[in-house]
Amino acid sequence: MISIDFTNTELERIRFEITDNFLTTLRFTTQDKKSSLHPVTLAKVFGELPSSISGPELVEGSRTAGIQKVFLKQLDAYFFGKLKKFDIKLKLQGTEFQKSVWRALQRIPYGQTRSYSDVARMIGKPKAVRAVANAVGKNRVAIIVPCHRVVRSDGSIGDYAWGKVLKKRLLDLESQTR
Repeated sequence: MISIDFTNTELERIRFEITDNFLTTLRFTTQDKKSSLHPVTLAKVFGELPSSISGPELVEGSRTAGIQKVFLKQLDAYFFGKLKKFDIKLKLQGTEFQKSVWRALQRIPYGQTRSYSDVARMIGKPKAVRAVANAVGKNRVAIIVPCHRVVRSDGSIGDYAWGKVLKKRLLDLESQTR
């Protein structure tokens, strides 16, 4: 059985899918990749609003049990800088090469970045930089498989499936709460 739910986070609305108690998809529902965040949202992310204002809240769907509750609690902690590594069961769907890239992304420490070349070396295929970039772009589990931590070799931010603005905000969040 597949459970599809949505939650509002500090940065964007997120769609997540759970199959057989495994998280299989976590995607931002961003339509306009160039949209900016409202200042109140940014203040909330960086802890400048009262603690009585809560973090992520399940706003649709009725199957709020087990892994969904754990996931939402961990997502909330992540956005408030209290969680550096997720402990959620994942079911990654892709080729073996893609899965090896996604596992390497999970080894990039919170608040740090690596280049596509670095990731290629991490998986033992230093010449597969373009293939690594392609696999990074096909990641279906944003944040938990932290593709936002991959930048270009020259240090510039590079692309992100949900836009450069959101990628920069995730990197800023992590660098300010390390």
